[in-house]
Amino acid sequence: MKILVITHSYGLNGAAILLKSILEYWSHTLQWEIDALVDEKTLSNHGEELISIGVKPSLITGQPKEYQFVLINTFIDIGFIDHFFGQAPIVFWIHEGSSVIYNARCQPLELINALSKPDLLLFVSRWQSHSVFRNFIHHLPPQKIKVVSPGIELFEEKPPRAACITDRFHIVSLGSVYPRKRPLDLAKAVISLSGTHRPVCSFIGDLSHTHVFGDEIQEYLTDYSDTLKWHGGMTGDAKYKLLMKGDAACFPSGDETFGMSALEIASLGLPIMMADLPVYNEVGWIHGVNCLKHPVGDVLMLARNIEVLIGQPSLRKQLTKAGSELAERYSMAAFFQNVTDAVLPIASVSKIVPSRSTAEPVSELGPLPSLEQQVHALIASDRLEEAEQLLRPLVPNGVGPMPVWRYLATILRRQGRTAEAKVIQEMIVQSLPGDLSERFNLSETLLLLGEFDRGWREYRYRYSLSHTKIIERKIQQPRWEGQPIPGQTLLIHDEQGYGDTFQFIRLVKAAKERSGARIVLEINRETYAIAKRSLEHVDELIPAGQLPPAFNQHCELMSLPAAMGLQLSHLPGPIPYLKPDPARLEHWQKRLSDLPRPIVALVWAGRPTHTNDANRSMKLSDFGPLAHPGIQFVAIQKGPSAAQALTPPEGMNILSLDQEIKDFDDTAAILCVADLLISVDSSPVHLAGALGRPAWVMLPFLPDWRWLIAREDTPWYPSVRLFRQTERRNWLGVLERLSDALKGLIV
Repeated sequence: MKILVITHSYGLNGAAILLKSILEYWSHTLQWEIDALVDEKTLSNHGEELISIGVKPSLITGQPKEYQFVLINTFIDIGFIDHFFGQAPIVFWIHEGSSVIYNARCQPLELINALSKPDLLLFVSRWQSHSVFRNFIHHLPPQKIKVVSPGIELFEEKPPRAACITDRFHIVSLGSVYPRKRPLDLAKAVISLSGTHRPVCSFIGDLSHTHVFGDEIQEYLTDYSDTLKWHGGMTGDAKYKLLMKGDAACFPSGDETFGMSALEIASLGLPIMMADLPVYNEVGWIHGVNCLKHPVGDVLMLARNIEVLIGQPSLRKQLTKAGSELAERYSMAAFFQNVTDAVLPIASVSKIVPSRSTAEPVSELGPLPSLEQQVHALIASDRLEEAEQLLRPLVPNGVGPMPVWRYLATILRRQGRTAEAKVIQEMIVQSLPGDLSERFNLSETLLLLGEFDRGWREYRYRYSLSHTKIIERKIQQPRWEGQPIPGQTLLIHDEQGYGDTFQFIRLVKAAKERSGARIVLEINRETYAIAKRSLEHVDELIPAGQLPPAFNQHCELMSLPAAMGLQLSHLPGPIPYLKPDPARLEHWQKRLSDLPRPIVALVWAGRPTHTNDANRSMKLSDFGPLAHPGIQFVAIQKGPSAAQALTPPEGMNILSLDQEIKDFDDTAAILCVADLLISVDSSPVHLAGALGRPAWVMLPFLPDWRWLIAREDTPWYPSVRLFRQTERRNWLGVLERLSDALKGLIV
């Protein structure tokens, strides 16, 4: 493999460090031949360094067709795209963020044109590709865009750290002293503190741009010399020694493309403070869990965070441990493999897949994008075994492109090979911790396997998917993480479907006991009445859409399991925890009093907009095997499928109640009158379980995570029995087992 790298900004910044690392890996480990086209300054200052890692720097280059691909490293070199376009495959590795656009380094039309030509755009964060450059690349096919999270060099041996190095708390901050890095926010926050809460603050970063601030920065550079220390750019041992004297680190920057420095310092064992940026959320930084965040530019909040960190040693210890664990996910080895996986499919030897030490030919199946289309079509038509056979040759010896692994995880999970899928998903998440979509996929697999501890932690990424980001509530107050907060107000708000509300509302009482807080529960209007009647421990209940009272912290209803550390052994808790309306119950007792027993309520379809509705919903005409003499069915089906009750299977005695059911209070009362509910996986199942009423649930071959695997009962609801498909899309076996079980109800 012979490649050409074009870089005119090779220096000491994070992008150059990453470039050096991957070039050294390609040259020394994979034995690639690498030429570099550089400018005179780079050749003079870093030529010997490039040669030492196996790169041949030059002011001129050979013929484009000599190279398997050309790697362009910065927008400074964007003009070279036209030069090499059509001559060799082009990879444009984009490290810059919004500064490229804000500084008008490229005009919009020029940028759109330039970004359309490379064979691959390589970004370092999903936020960078999906937000900063979205308007310039939205027209491009997905296979031309890859996100590869950077790696960091982890310090395997870290010296022990004291609680406080000197008599004053010491904050360190990395980053060029430049407006978008917002160093003055930190300086102002530090100066605003007084007495024992005023720390020393060391700024490590290039000082050559301080003139851009004008007169504003002069007093901070010259005054407060006992508090603000401006060290300029530092490298090597000097930088390391200063960092090791810190008690915490702060990154007030308002514009980052990834934030490697925060991870590097976290790996040294310092607690982290940072501005609340989308890219930090993508990396995995969570306020109160592994860092403290403040809104960009909010000096008062930053000052408050500093005070909190100084005053709470236990919090510093927690943040240090969790931050170090986060940093460990971003290893350089994974970064090397992921970048290599990304660039190989577009090279002229795109049938080669790398291993850790060499490159081996593995398949004659053609370019990866074409293969992806074939696999996608096979999965869509449920031809999973064929899709697996197509992909297996691409991952010999456990090594292969990341898209292949993603497809294999999906295929294995849908085949019911959950443990095998988990192994692959964990490998992907370890390699690409910034791939939040895959982390959510892993969470559902872990929960399905009953591994609640880690499953709940990863489940927090449910609002990081392309189709869920727009529905996440943006709340400025911190998320409650399970700690005591006596005297404060905790807002708990429901989310997702009605079944989720019925299932997890049981945790509100425990949250009140754990937090010691005043509880305000915001709940959808459809379940408001039944919640108001049942949840006596809630201090204030409000319907969704109503402005909540002032609150100190918040928590989504389905984030309570993570906050509470919910385990299988904690379930089911007190049952029932919901109550029917006495007046409605009396009404339905009279309404159904003339029907013969047993009365079986029936639901055959869920909400059509549900992502898995095609696998979980059925038609009433399928239920012929249940049409036993002596069984009285009542259809409580709602929605478009309710009309099917007018044409039931032959021999089925069924009464349609669709037009009489106004809300969930009616459904709850009917379930308390009926002898049994038979239903697909839908909200009435959770309502029945919460009421302590018997229900038989029909589950698809790959069920929702909450039903676990290989069991006929559920720890969530003692009164619920599970009937599972044993083959994909085959309901007949389920119906036959239900039919046999129903015979036992007939007197």
